[in-house]
Amino acid sequence: FIVNKGHLGLAIGKNSVNLKKLKFVLKKNIDIIEYSDDVICFIKNIFHNYKVINVVIENNNATVIVEPKDKGKAIGKNGRNLRTAREIA
Repeated sequence: FIVNKGHLGLAIGKNSVNLKKLKFVLKKNIDIIEYSDDVICFIKNIFHNYKVINVVIENNNATVIVEPKDKGKAIGKNGRNLRTAREIA
């Protein structure tokens, strides 16, 4: 889910109560991402769980550079996280 800038805390809720309710109802893992008009900031928000070193945008393609220890997690099992990031961005 993508929420407006400044509403991330409200979407998650106190002690993550809103996030937990949504996970329970949908029976799926939920990602809540804060929107930003700045493309680089938005891409960093997509990868907020990982230490992003740099984002390079060339010819309508984005390259995200993360800490080496986070590389596998950022890619995800069978590239799941990368596919999700492509769909969002």
